[in-house]
Amino acid sequence: MYFHLLSASILIFTICFVIIKCFGMIKVSERIFWSFYMLTTLLLAATEILKVLTFANWQQWEHYLLNLRAVCGGVGLIVGAWCLLTGTDFKPIVSLGIITVALVLFFAVINFQSGIMSIIMLPFCIIFVLVIACWGLLRRQRSALWLVFAMMFLALSLKKMSIPLNADYVEINHYLTSLSILFIGYALRSRSVILFR
Repeated sequence: MYFHLLSASILIFTICFVIIKCFGMIKVSERIFWSFYMLTTLLLAATEILKVLTFANWQQWEHYLLNLRAVCGGVGLIVGAWCLLTGTDFKPIVSLGIITVALVLFFAVINFQSGIMSIIMLPFCIIFVLVIACWGLLRRQRSALWLVFAMMFLALSLKKMSIPLNADYVEINHYLTSLSILFIGYALRSRSVILFR
């Protein structure tokens, strides 16, 4: 129980640290999309802490937040990576349209109880971000390399059940997600740095 609280607290601290240190350097539209992923992950970790501390049944909230992170957070990852590596600054109407599409997808997953959609959405988004990052690597962007590392650790955190560690003692999912978010922070800080000179 204490290890679970520690790992969830480290995840929350990492998200807050990246938001405070890196979000001042990026454009407003880009900040919105990265916030989709970071804040849904933060809410999920906070719910896990509340579940341990209050011994209440937060299963329904956790289900909604997992779907919200998979759908809206996944869309935020893709669009945030695109904005980061291309320097695109979306107009407010385009940003609103993307947010609307993400929320419609989320409500469709919830209302139609499409469990398979929430399972495949985030891995699909990771693959999409890796494709965008490979394109950034061809353009010699250092932030693309950090994004590759971030998506690698995020993919590992999604496959934590395959890793032969006892989850009672080590919450590997939280630690891998924390590393992923830290690497996203490095990517945001090195947005205009050339990889090889």
